[in-house]
Amino acid sequence: MVIELDYAYLADYATVADGKLSAIGASFTHAKVAPGVESMNLSLAGRFRAPEDTTGARVQVEVQGPGDRFNVKADAVIEVTNPGRPYGGKIGILFAFNLTIPVVGTGLYVVTLYLEGEQVRRLAFDIEA
Repeated sequence: MVIELDYAYLADYATVADGKLSAIGASFTHAKVAPGVESMNLSLAGRFRAPEDTTGARVQVEVQGPGDRFNVKADAVIEVTNPGRPYGGKIGILFAFNLTIPVVGTGLYVVTLYLEGEQVRRLAFDIEA
């Protein structure tokens, strides 16, 4: 079974409803936080392309803080319960992971997406004070 990533991006917030992906503040590369903020919410969203008979996809999200000050991983299985209309023998699997991550200071934060154990996207953003 071959599942491929069509696209992925970071957003302030994202959700999947009625077969559509909606996002607010999508595709950022910088974030500002007020002094004393200890965490922030963000979303990782996108679409996988898979054969019509796909029932699920195993994903892992990894978030790494600046200077390796933290590394958080989460595993999930996206179950295909309503695959939508096939196109070209494939289906689109939409996803939106809403995350709360620690803010350990300014610098580069890296979000890595794995699909079926393989790294498929690296997204990064700077946090500024």
